Amino acid sequence: MTPDLQTQIRSDELTRKRAKEIAEASQLITDGFRVWDGFELGLLRRRPFLEVPELHDYLTDAADWNADSWDFEPEGRARLTRTVGWLYGRLPEPFLFSATWGPATIDERDMDRAELLAVIESNTVSTGTVYKVRAA
Repeated sequence: MTPDLQTQIRSDELTRKRAKEIAEASQLITDGFRVWDGFELGLLRRRPFLEVPELHDYLTDAADWNADSWDFEPEGRARLTRTVGWLYGRLPEPFLFSATWGPATIDERDMDRAELLAVIESNTVSTGTVYKVRAA
């Protein structure tokens, strides 16, 4: 199995039904990315999450999964910024955001919503960090 860029949004308060509703509503985002819903089987329950699979297509040719941060095309950063901003209106609770290559993460970073948008806009989304985004 080839690893791929996995952009995921997770929240303990996100139900499968709500994830599906958010994913369906995201089809109306004309200047962002469509958000997909998914779930993993855990030991005792299914854990729903949201993902942005199209983001992989906006990596530059120079992007390197061994680098500290991803190198996204300007259009990809702009679309991800709009998409995450759109998600803020649907996820008022705390959530986790990650854009990793495969399952490995190196660290966690606590931040508010404006800080996450600044990370995206400045093209410094880490290849191995889970961003713990505070509630609205």
